[in-house]
Amino acid sequence: MTVAQCLQKVRDSYTAWKDLLASVPFSQYEEPLPGSHWSIKDIIAHITWHEDQMVEVMETRAFIGSAWWQLPTDERNRNIYKEYKSIPLQDILDDATGTHQQLEFWIETLSDDELNGSGQFEEMPPDWLFGDILAQNTYQHYDDHAKSLREAFPNLEDVST
Repeated sequence: MTVAQCLQKVRDSYTAWKDLLASVPFSQYEEPLPGSHWSIKDIIAHITWHEDQMVEVMETRAFIGSAWWQLPTDERNRNIYKEYKSIPLQDILDDATGTHQQLEFWIETLSDDELNGSGQFEEMPPDWLFGDILAQNTYQHYDDHAKSLREAFPNLEDVST
């Protein structure tokens, strides 16, 4: 995949995610989702944390991020939830917008080799490809949470990617 293709995939998936969010009444954003203690606000903060981690990697060209990456996924997610739970919704939304803009900016600075080649970033395991990590923390991540949101709100307009 080229950087241009990756960026387009991020943009398309993020647009579908934002469109899906827009189909949920804003008054529901802080309410726990059915069968969960997480709200839409919590999911947005969670996604933003992952995007911010990718921004840091691209900005520093080093695979050094939060110590939370060393934790099991459930524990890392609990930490993210706790860290952002008390932050007002509008601040979460503003941070999400700004972080995503930074994400797109930094993706554009990548070369195709940095996206697809092994060993392109400091501290990154030699057999890992940054494009795979970026996908897991962006467009694949949006799609995973979009699926969960559709399950929680089965009457939402289907805006699948």
